[in-house]
Amino acid sequence: MFSFSPERDDYPMATTAADGTLHGGFARRATLIAKEREAAQAAGEDVLLVSAGDNHMGTLSTLAFQTESIDYGAMKALGYDATTIGNHELDFGPKALAQAIASAAQAEGLPPIVASNIHFSDTDAGDDDLAALYGPNLSDDKPIHRYLVLNTPGGLKVGVIGYVGVNASHVAPNKAPVSFSAPVDPKHDGDPDVNLPAVYADLRPVVDTLRNDEHVDLVIGLGHAGVNDPTTPEGIAAGEDTRICENVSGIDVIISGHRHRHDVQPLKMTNTATQRPCVVLNAGSYGLELGRVDLSIPADPSQPVAFDEATQTLEPINDTIVPDPAIASKAESWVARIEAAGTQGSTLAQMLSHAAGATIVDDPASVGDLYFRKLTTTDFDVTDVHAVLWLAADAMLSQTDVLASAGVVPQTDIAVESAGVVRAGLLKGKTGEISVADAFNVVPLGVSPANGTAGYPLVRAYVSLLEFRAVVEFSLALSATNDDFDLGFSGIKVEFDKSRPAAEKLVDIFDPSKGQVMRISLDTDHSNGLDQYDQVLYDRAASIGDDGRLLSVVTSSYIAQFAGDAGAKLKNEQGQKTPIIDLILHRTGAGGDGSEVKEVEAFMRFLLASPGGKLPATYDVSSPSFGQRWVCVGGC
Repeated sequence: MFSFSPERDDYPMATTAADGTLHGGFARRATLIAKEREAAQAAGEDVLLVSAGDNHMGTLSTLAFQTESIDYGAMKALGYDATTIGNHELDFGPKALAQAIASAAQAEGLPPIVASNIHFSDTDAGDDDLAALYGPNLSDDKPIHRYLVLNTPGGLKVGVIGYVGVNASHVAPNKAPVSFSAPVDPKHDGDPDVNLPAVYADLRPVVDTLRNDEHVDLVIGLGHAGVNDPTTPEGIAAGEDTRICENVSGIDVIISGHRHRHDVQPLKMTNTATQRPCVVLNAGSYGLELGRVDLSIPADPSQPVAFDEATQTLEPINDTIVPDPAIASKAESWVARIEAAGTQGSTLAQMLSHAAGATIVDDPASVGDLYFRKLTTTDFDVTDVHAVLWLAADAMLSQTDVLASAGVVPQTDIAVESAGVVRAGLLKGKTGEISVADAFNVVPLGVSPANGTAGYPLVRAYVSLLEFRAVVEFSLALSATNDDFDLGFSGIKVEFDKSRPAAEKLVDIFDPSKGQVMRISLDTDHSNGLDQYDQVLYDRAASIGDDGRLLSVVTSSYIAQFAGDAGAKLKNEQGQKTPIIDLILHRTGAGGDGSEVKEVEAFMRFLLASPGGKLPATYDVSSPSFGQRWVCVGGC
C-alpha cells in the first residue's frame, strides 16, 4: 500500500516528486503503469499487465485478507489483466482464499485468476468453496479459470496460463486438500528433479488447447515457480521455470515469480521438442519494480515471437514518481479497514495488546492510531540480511525468556530464524521511528496450524546436537540458492571453514572429511545479553559434541514444519518425537490468557523493550558492537 519502511514517511501521500528515498507503493505503481499505457497507445501498441502470484501477505493488509481483500481490490483499480495463485495466497488455506476472492468481488472487484495445474479433492470438502469459484468455460462468470484468452484492442489473441511450481507447492502446507500437479513421488514432494514432469503433464494440454483450439497469437505463462540462481549456467539449467520453457511446447514467455529475483537480464531458452525460443523474465518482488518487455508477434505463426532486449527492464518504483491521486485517496479508508478487521474485534489491537502486555483498543475516530503506533526508534538502517535475522531471532529467544521467568517453560537455548520468513528490513527514515506497520512487514506471514488465526505461532522443541549440526551444515551448503536455508540464530555462534567440502546430504554429517562447521558455541546466561558464548557445544578439532545432548530451540511454526528437510526431528523434553501442534507456545500461568504466542507479537514486544526506547547498535553492521554469529575461519 505505502512505501517500504518507514511507512509513516509515506502518509499522507505526497503530491510532488521527491528524491527517491521511499520505495514501492500502490499509488506510485499506478502512475508508472498509466505512463506506460499512454506511451503504448501513442505508438499504436497493445499493453497487458499481469502478476505471477503472491499478491497477498507481507503487510498489515494481511489482517484484512478474508474480509476486505484490499490487495485484490488494489490490483483491480490498477487495471491488472490477469494473475495467478502463489503459495502465499494459501497461507490461510483454500477456504480463506475463497472468502478473500468473494469479498473482493463484492467490493472493488479483482483481476481474472488463471490456475492451470490446480486440483481439487473429490473426497475432502475443505476446498469446496474455492472449487465453486473455478470455472471450466471462459464464458462463465467464475473468477478462476484453467486458462485465459485476452483479446487486445489491436486484434491480438493472447493465451495466459498460470501455475504453482514444485517448490512453491511444497512450501504451502496449508493448501490441503488443494494440490498442484500431484507429485510423481510424494516422498520427494519438494524436489523439482523428481516432480517437475507432473507439472509438464498438467500444462501441455492447456497450452495445446490455446494453440490448436483457441488459435492464440501468443502464450504467456505466469509461473509461480522461479529460478533459484540465474547467474550461472548450472543455476539456469536447474530453474523450474527454465525447465518448463524447455519441456512444455508452445509457451513464448514466462513471467517468473516465487524466487523474488530482481535480475533484469532475460533468460533465453529453447524448447527441446520444437526448437522454438521461450523467454523467462523476472518481475522483481514486493512491488519495488514494474517489469516491462516489448514483444513483437509476427504475422507468420511459424516464426517465433521476438522481444526487444534494449527496452526490456525492471523500472524502479520510488518517490521520484508522484502517486496517482485516485489511488492515494483510498489510503485512509484502507488503513481504517485494516485496523478494524477481525472476527472478534480488531486483530491488530489484540496483537498489540499481547506485545505490550496491556490492553490496547482501536479508536475508529483516529485513523492510523494502531497502524502507525511507535514501537521504538533507530538512528541506523537494518537492511543487512543477517542483521535482520539476528534481530528476529533475538526477539523469539527473548520472548521465551519472558515465559521462562513466568514459569511457563524452562530457559530456551537457541532461536532459529530463516530469511525465507523475513520479508523486510527497518529504515530510520525521516523521524527514526519504527511503527507497528514497519515491524509487521519484517515477519508478516502465516497462520496457526492449530486454530487458523493470523501469524505464525512460536514453537519450542528439542533436537539433538547432531541434528542441530546437520541443520547448520545444510544452511552453509544450500543458503546461496535457497533463502529458506539462510538461517540466523540467537544464543549461539557458528564458526565455519568454506575451504572444506560441504555436507549436502544427511549421510555427509557422519563423514569426517565433509562438513564446514568447525565450532558451535552457546550463550548459557541470557541476563547479560545473547552474545556471551561461554560453552562449546561442538568442536571438530577437539572432538567435542555430537553426543546425545538435547538442545531446546524456539522458532516459528513455519520453519518447524520443514525441520525434517534439514534432518531434524522435533521432540519434547523427554526426547519423544512430538507433533508441532503440541509444541506451540501459549500464554499460560499467572496472568496468561492461554493465547498462542505469535512470532510477530514477539517481534513487536522486543522492539517495545528496546533499552532507552532505541534499537541497540548490536544490529548496526557499521558498529563495532555488531554481533557476528556466523564466523568464517577458513576459505573466506
